[in-house]
Amino acid sequence: MLPGIDGSTLVRRWQAQPPLIGSQLVVLTGLDAEQRAAHALALAGVPVVYKPQLVQQLPTVLVACLQAAGAAG
Repeated sequence: MLPGIDGSTLVRRWQAQPPLIGSQLVVLTGLDAEQRAAHALALAGVPVVYKPQLVQQLPTVLVACLQAAGAAG
């Protein structure tokens, strides 16, 4: 629900930018699981946090991303 671009396109473009290749992207969305299904291809492998559960989910997702980055580096 971004003006002029959909979230799937934004994620794909972001991931294709040379300076960002290999970065971890975390998506925050108000779309529930059923609504996100249409964007499954773009969101494959991308952690998604559902905004109504932001406080509960985001810390765990960020810790997992940081741990993965530490293990990769």
